[in-house]
Amino acid sequence: MKVEHENMLIFIVKYIKEKGYPPTTREICHGTRYQSTASVNTHLKAMRDAGLINYVDRSPRTITVAGYQYVKKNINKEEIVRR
Repeated sequence: MKVEHENMLIFIVKYIKEKGYPPTTREICHGTRYQSTASVNTHLKAMRDAGLINYVDRSPRTITVAGYQYVKKNINKEEIVRR
């Protein structure tokens, strides 16, 4: 795995753990200090091709990390009923 991919993967996992949902391409830019969303998209595609992540093209916040399951903690009963 390339260092860039490892750093991006670490950022994505931390972001999901903190926020409860995946980052957008722009948020990945800010979090990994890339200047261009095109560069981030190139890395994301390479990571998807390598089987590290998956996402739906042209849809924000759809990144999933292979081998990880995320469960949002501290959901109150009202939130569950509304879903």
